[in-house]
Amino acid sequence: MDNLIVLNLDYNKLQLIKESKPYYSDYSSCSYLTLSGLKNLRYLSVFENQIQSIDSIAFKNNIALNYLNLSTNDITDMHSDSCVHLESLKVLDLSFNKLENVPFFSNNSKNLTFLSVSYNNIKQIMSHAFANTRLRQLLLRGNQIDEIDVEAFAHLSVLEELDLSYNKLNILPEGWTMPLTSLKYLDLSNNKFISLTSLFLTNTMPLVEVYLVNSLEYLNAIHFKTMPQNETINLIQLSKFRYKFETDSEIDNINKFLDTDY
Repeated sequence: MDNLIVLNLDYNKLQLIKESKPYYSDYSSCSYLTLSGLKNLRYLSVFENQIQSIDSIAFKNNIALNYLNLSTNDITDMHSDSCVHLESLKVLDLSFNKLENVPFFSNNSKNLTFLSVSYNNIKQIMSHAFANTRLRQLLLRGNQIDEIDVEAFAHLSVLEELDLSYNKLNILPEGWTMPLTSLKYLDLSNNKFISLTSLFLTNTMPLVEVYLVNSLEYLNAIHFKTMPQNETINLIQLSKFRYKFETDSEIDNINKFLDTDY
């Protein structure tokens, strides 16, 4: 087992992830996963289980882990130390859970390039929420977000794709895009914006495509002059954002991931 690289446990009934086998009676009726000893594990998928809790040192021995899929579970909170040992982690999928806050990322998260927390219960994005990462893709689609701090995306200078669609935003703070010097694709569709002026997009941004499918009530062509130049603005077309593994078979997913340099 020490040499195990890929572990797929999708569609099971696991409820807890721990660092080692629990010896307490509290866990006697609980289906749990322990990862102790899997020091070479690179790919772990626990999609669509019943996970509610992750021990603070659950991944203590998994420093080689690159890919972690915890989507479609019942996770309400991530301990601040849950990812502290995942120094090699590049892809983290926490979509379709019950998170109310963005997970904390330590200084050991510098290799993280993809994060999805889509379809959770997140309401706010706090200052410097992703500061310790090197994200290129950030998916926040389908939450309850109605407030974003002006420095929420601080230090995300290499971020290329940002999906904030299907939230409850009606205005964004002036200056919120300042750190996003590499952003190419932005989806703000299906929020509560009624005017382009509430977006505070600047004409210095390197955006290629922006999706703005909203119930706009005010649209003055002069506002386009202050928006990013040489971009495509989609006011009716739905976003084409897609998690790159979602339509492929699991075997293809694994092979693609192991061969991809994120």
